[in-house]
Amino acid sequence: MMLRFCLIIAALVMLSSGAAQAQRLLMIDLAEKAVDITTGFDGSRLVVYGTKRAEGDIAVTVRGPAYRMVVRRKDRVLGLWMNRKAVSFEEVPAYYDMALSRREADLAPADVLRRYDIGLDALRFETREEVATDVSDAFREAMIRNRQTEGLFPLEPRPIVFMDDGFFRANFYLPANVPTGVYKVRAFLIRDGVVQDSQETEIKVAQTGFSAEVYLFSLKQSLAYGVLAVMMALFFGWGAYVILRRE
Repeated sequence: MMLRFCLIIAALVMLSSGAAQAQRLLMIDLAEKAVDITTGFDGSRLVVYGTKRAEGDIAVTVRGPAYRMVVRRKDRVLGLWMNRKAVSFEEVPAYYDMALSRREADLAPADVLRRYDIGLDALRFETREEVATDVSDAFREAMIRNRQTEGLFPLEPRPIVFMDDGFFRANFYLPANVPTGVYKVRAFLIRDGVVQDSQETEIKVAQTGFSAEVYLFSLKQSLAYGVLAVMMALFFGWGAYVILRRE
């Protein structure tokens, strides 16, 4: 990790000082270019290194692939809890996190934050149904709370760590349940509420090894995978019964 860090810093210095990057005020790179999900995967750190060549604040966002998500609300009906209302949201990131050098409210105006998707309040989720604004807002908040509980949305921004005036680092954490896909890492240099420069890079989160083979098998042979899963459950259940009966 230390060798990788030194190489990244050296590369950032050379790029920021090169003639081809004369106008570039912000540069970033990743400590690792990919995250491999193997058997026993329990999460991974994502470290973003960067350098800036002008005064200003830094914001870094990490955003996973977008999906349509359905949020359901349960109500009590005749003594039973049942799904009574559902709202579908489009383009919801499977994972979202951010690191800021100062509070969102002091970083930039709300319209600027929305333009660059900086902060949970700035994320725009369109609904598929025609629903009242207050209903949509309530379901949106519920969805964000659910994602926060799963560790896929932040409870609060992470800090930007400055190693000196020009170099900085942002540490993120990808939990064990992080979805696979290509994640976009974006960094912004903001001064007086205006984005002066930005840069984007990507990191791939993918399953490898035996877990990847099982995942691909479940997709390509879903019926066989389902039958096999049921048979394994019956086998282990029968095995547990036999052992307990002997005791």
